[in-house]
Amino acid sequence: MNRMPVRTFNRLKMNESRLEYAQGDVRELNIEESLRLDYNRDEDIRINVKVRDGEELSLIVNFTFKGSAGLEINGKVGRGSALTVIEADNAARTGKLISRVHVSVSDEGDFKHIQLYPARGDVYTDCIVDLEGKGSSFDAGMAYLGRGGQILDINHVATHYGKKSRSHIHADGVLMDRASKLFKGTIDFKTGCAGSKGQEQEKVLLLGDEIINRSIPVILCTEEDVEGSHGAAIGSMDEEMLLYLQSRGLSEDDARRMVIKGMFGRLLDEINDEEISEMTVKQLAEVV
Repeated sequence: MNRMPVRTFNRLKMNESRLEYAQGDVRELNIEESLRLDYNRDEDIRINVKVRDGEELSLIVNFTFKGSAGLEINGKVGRGSALTVIEADNAARTGKLISRVHVSVSDEGDFKHIQLYPARGDVYTDCIVDLEGKGSSFDAGMAYLGRGGQILDINHVATHYGKKSRSHIHADGVLMDRASKLFKGTIDFKTGCAGSKGQEQEKVLLLGDEIINRSIPVILCTEEDVEGSHGAAIGSMDEEMLLYLQSRGLSEDDARRMVIKGMFGRLLDEINDEEISEMTVKQLAEVV
């Protein structure tokens, strides 16, 4: 899974990810209205989402299982419609979470994908979005915390087909205690998507030693009239910020806690779900 659209970095073996996972029976759901799903069983589930023209739909998946599980979401966003998918990993586990999302977006449609990964266990997430319609848009927001030898393998691909389509991929993360993270973000401008814009940004805070951080921002283009940008900010705690917070009466540990929680704060405000926010803050508090 997590294949890049165009193979590159062959010698580094990061074009795709291979993992061992014994898939069980797949439970399938077909939904056409908003749903909140508490994912509390070690099972595999496939959710087919259809948003009719001019409608809005939200899907919230809160992971609380103990072992390993696989989620697959297939979505179709109609003309002038909006789909929001929120994934929150609050599972007390050491197994794997495997998430695959594939969504196509029609004219003037909008797809928003929010992912919160503060929990333990390995995470493999693959999000493929086809911006097929004119004026279609995709916004991805992610916050993650990796620690204790945890593996985070993340892949986002936004493919622009429609004219004046727009994509924005943003990820904030913290790595500590031998964590390993691979983030692949691809914006692909296809011939005919004139006037389209794509942007991807990643910010990674490194706390500790023996951390493996790999970031591959990619822009592909066969159309002239487009705008694309990408960037990554990777480093340790900003000393000036740390000194400023300490000058306001916070200890060094309290200052670090505040910065780490701030990585998740923006998205927690966006989802507007009190229960998930409390569970996520609790997960962070256990670590920091």
